[in-house]
Amino acid sequence: MYYRDIFVIYPPLYWELLTNFYKFVGISTYNLQILTYIIIALSDYLLWLISKKNWKVVIIYVPLQIFFEGNGIWVDHLLIPFFLLSYHFLITKKYFLLGLCLGFSLLIKQTASYFIFGSILLLIKQAPFKQIVQVVYGITIFLLVLSAYLIWNNNIHYFWTSAVDYILFFHPKHPLQFQFPTLGQLIMVSILYIPTMIRLVVKRQITLLILLLTASLGVFTRFEYFHLQPALPFLAIALSEISWSLIFYLIFILYFLKFVLISWHQPPRFWDITILNQAQTIQSYITNKKTLFVNTWDQYYYLTNSLPAGNFFAPSTPWTMDYPGNQERIISGLQQEQPNFIFYNDCFRVKEICYSPKKLKVYIESNYKEILKFPDGTGIFQYYPMSLGKKIESKYSKQ
Repeated sequence: MYYRDIFVIYPPLYWELLTNFYKFVGISTYNLQILTYIIIALSDYLLWLISKKNWKVVIIYVPLQIFFEGNGIWVDHLLIPFFLLSYHFLITKKYFLLGLCLGFSLLIKQTASYFIFGSILLLIKQAPFKQIVQVVYGITIFLLVLSAYLIWNNNIHYFWTSAVDYILFFHPKHPLQFQFPTLGQLIMVSILYIPTMIRLVVKRQITLLILLLTASLGVFTRFEYFHLQPALPFLAIALSEISWSLIFYLIFILYFLKFVLISWHQPPRFWDITILNQAQTIQSYITNKKTLFVNTWDQYYYLTNSLPAGNFFAPSTPWTMDYPGNQERIISGLQQEQPNFIFYNDCFRVKEICYSPKKLKVYIESNYKEILKFPDGTGIFQYYPMSLGKKIESKYSKQ
């Protein structure tokens, strides 16, 4: 169950979508790619409709979407259709439907709250109080649905812990979580954003300006291109109105060609041949389908058809491993089930820092012995507690 047994840091809609999709078509990277392109195609189609069937906007958007790491599925992708529909209902003054779309987006990712805040600001300026109440009603419906979902599954405490307390108070403060843009990323974003925002201010297109900015705020505090995905449709709309945007067309076409010629046939991210080969070796050590992967790639569970020992899963990232209670719950599972082999990397590099979860490291080194190490640093550890080792040593010393 999400939150209670799996440390999920986002609201449930994205995970429910994936779970039910996989139940229907089966789990595979191919099926995931199908879902990805369905969401992308839906976003393209909605953008085309909302821009009054302006192909120029879509032609700008597609290369933008690809360049900003959009050829894959992230939680941020699912926000795009609802942000576009929210924009449509805002400008057409269908306020209850606007509230429904905003509420729906909040069930996908917490960063939707920035976009909701921006929309409310625009409403305070533009709409009478009655219309604002309609928006609030629409948002409240989905908050009630979320509450009912959590109460039904007896999951309110765990949801609060991982999707609220962790996200608001722990995650942003973790020293390894901060990631600033590189110089190249900063230049690219500045070239696209600064002239666009200046023009929106000059032309007094405040609605588009605020929605563009608030849809972009998900990029903080860990800068990644894909966090800008929800903002790209608004950027494309704004760029389409700039007469000198031919320069941008040429730049994007070059990047698009680069993707088609160089990147298209590359394996999916986090799915390279090294990981696949290591997974085959690892699978030969797993006998009862229960094991543990610590400080290494979580996709090994899928590739080896295994489950985490103890029925609790937390992603092997430093910021989730360091959240209070997570390592203790994982250790409790290991103590209960004592899998014969686990897989552990004692040096997960983040920002050139060698990270290892302290409590798990102590437990593993006290109860497991490394028997094989892969080139990426992941080791195969066999159950061999220090107490057992001492008993064996004592037995032979007496002889």
